Amino acid sequence: MSSNLSDSQPLSADKSPHVIRLHGPWRYQPLALTELQANGDSIEIGGELPPAGTVKIPGDWTDSLGAEFRGRVLYSRPFGQPTNIDDHQRIDLVLAKLRGNAQIALNGESLGQIESGDESQRFDVTGRLLARNELRVEIDLPRGGPEQGAGGIVGSVQLEIYEAK
Repeated sequence: MSSNLSDSQPLSADKSPHVIRLHGPWRYQPLALTELQANGDSIEIGGELPPAGTVKIPGDWTDSLGAEFRGRVLYSRPFGQPTNIDDHQRIDLVLAKLRGNAQIALNGESLGQIESGDESQRFDVTGRLLARNELRVEIDLPRGGPEQGAGGIVGSVQLEIYEAK
């Protein structure tokens, strides 16, 4: 089950949002190799990690880390604050699909968690954006888990700006 700051839907169903895609490049840093335990916990295991680098999103980590990589990876992307935002507008961060369990943070503040297989998740970031921002998505896809295929940010990541009613 996911937890986030906003469980509401977009505020204005009659108007399309202004969309700012955060596709790439993103930095990635492998943090640990992990393995799923019988009790459901993911634990770190020893082993050499692949090097850090950059990647375009959306996409899994096959090209950068290999299809067989199982572990925890930190993705990060800087972005500027959208301009010309009025007090009556709302800004949502939308992550369409992740492969692996994820922790989401904006400017060092946790926005919530997304569990592998969850559909698109929306976080209200109105009033949380600075002139310069950093979005961090830490994904864990442990060895021995039910997931098939490589992990990563496999769907779109975007800001959606709505007119509040």
